[in-house]
Amino acid sequence: MVTLTLKIKEGFRIENVSFSYPGSEDEILSNLNFKINAGEKIAFVGRNGAGKTTLIKLLLRFYDPTKGNIYLDGINITKFDKLEYQKMFGVIFQDFFRYEFTVKENVMT
Repeated sequence: MVTLTLKIKEGFRIENVSFSYPGSEDEILSNLNFKINAGEKIAFVGRNGAGKTTLIKLLLRFYDPTKGNIYLDGINITKFDKLEYQKMFGVIFQDFFRYEFTVKENVMT
């Protein structure tokens, strides 16, 4: 296992990442390639079911890619202790049921 540092220096590099849920031949994500530089602010935007949450779960190692690799500061994230790696990040997943309410009701809750 590789030791984690508390400060991300380079960022993430996603190389040829594809993902299919177990038992399915359908790819949710297919051959993704991009970088997220350290300190960069980004947003994943798209329709429900487009793979945004799946991508976040891949970055956080809740899932492993079916194909390809994800690197943090040049190190494949599978080389880090999974629990220590996940402790570095915080994420709040949307509650899609809240969209049944008005924007005001969603923001106030």
